[in-house]
Amino acid sequence: MVTTTTTMTGMIRKPRRDGTTTKALLLKRLLKVKIPFSQYRFDGTSSKLPVVQEWLWVAGFYLRARLAVGHALGGSHWASAKKEVQSRLGNYYGHIKKSTWSSLPELTNSNGSTCWGSCPAQAWSVGCILEACLDFVDLASAMN
Repeated sequence: MVTTTTTMTGMIRKPRRDGTTTKALLLKRLLKVKIPFSQYRFDGTSSKLPVVQEWLWVAGFYLRARLAVGHALGGSHWASAKKEVQSRLGNYYGHIKKSTWSSLPELTNSNGSTCWGSCPAQAWSVGCILEACLDFVDLASAMN
C-alpha cells in the first residue's frame, strides 16, 4: 500500500521508492547550478559542456531547513537529519583545516572539487554554514 500526502497547495505527493519525495529531491538539486556556457566555466577547460557548480551559501540554508524539518517531524527523521548535517559539517571543517585561507570557498565544481575561478575565502559561505552549526546546537539541546 502506497501512502500519499497532501501538500498545502492541495497537490497529492507519493513517496518515491527510496522513501524520498519530489520536494526533498528538488531541495537537493537546488544546491547545484548548471552554467551552460564555457565562458562562465572556471575550471580552465574550453569544453562547451555545462559544468555543475555548488554554491556553499545555498548549502547552509539547505542544512538549516533539513534540521528544522527533521526536528519538527522528530523520531527517525530527526536522527537522519542530524546524521546528514553532521556529515556535511564535518566535510566543511576538514576543508577549513586544509585550506590555505582557513576558510570556505564561494563555490565548488561537481562533488566538491576545486573551482579555480572561485573566491577561496567567502564570508557569506562561512556565515551560512555557521548559522547551520548554531541551529544544530540549539535544536540538539532542545531535543534532550
